[in-house]
This record gives sequence, structure tokens and C-alpha cells, in this order.
Amino acid sequence: MSIKTRIIAKSEIDVVVSLCCEVQNIHVSFAPAIYRTIQKPELKKWFEEHLEEQGTSIIVASKDDVDVGYLLLKLVEREEHLFHFARRFAEVDQICVTENLRNSGIGKALVSAAKEIAIKAGIYHLELNVLAFNVEAKKAFEKLGFSTKAERMLLQC
Repeated sequence: MSIKTRIIAKSEIDVVVSLCCEVQNIHVSFAPAIYRTIQKPELKKWFEEHLEEQGTSIIVASKDDVDVGYLLLKLVEREEHLFHFARRFAEVDQICVTENLRNSGIGKALVSAAKEIAIKAGIYHLELNVLAFNVEAKKAFEKLGFSTKAERMLLQC
């Protein structure tokens, strides 16, 4: 029952499409006025386009030869401007672990693989965004060592 990770090629995009639908459905159920249900063909195209971007990787985790999670990683370079210095960081754009296997080490394996990619690129920290309503995800990220860097607030008008 070991967890294995691999970086996938464009030809394996279908693996992540179904997993992404699972996460998107959570977002839709919590905020249906903001998030929409995505059809698989448009989602596949979205992943294919992102995978073509330089510095973007999709890591897939499998357990017992079944794909059970993925992480979309982007290596980001921000130019210096008036308010901050130039900086490089790795952004976890998306992460998904199939619901019945959460809290079983899959997220940890995905984040470890992302850290390896970042370190090979000379980047020494990962960043991600988590929605306020997703308390379980926030707890999981904190358990993995992430800490809050900023909060974005909303005011209904």
C-alpha cells in the first residue's frame, strides 16, 4: 500500500479531470453564486493549456496503482517593482485528494514531490490559497507545515 507520485504528460490529462471535478463540486456546493460546474471537455482543455506553460507541472499520486490525487504546481517569478523586490516561489495552484483517502498521506506525498521540484529549481518555499469555507483543507495544509501568510476579506455591498 505505498503511495507513488509521478509528473504526468499531456497525454495523461484525463487522470486529473475526474479528480478536479470532485474538488470543484465542493466549491460549487459551498458557493454556487461564485463557482460553476465545469464540463469535462472544457476542463481537459484548461489543463492542457496550463501544462504548456513554462514552469508548470502536474503531479499525480497513486495508491495500489490507482490514481487518487494530483497537484498542479507553478514556478513563479515576480519582477521587482516599487513595492517589493523580485522574488521566485512555487505556487500550488490546485491540489486534490479523492475524498475517501484524505488523511492517508497522499497530500503529504504530493507536497513532498512539489517541494523536490521547487528545490531543483532553486526555490525554497511553496505558497497556496485556501478558501475560508474549506476548513478541512486549511487544517490539512497546516498539518503539512503551511502557515497563513495573508487573508483576503470580502464585504458584500
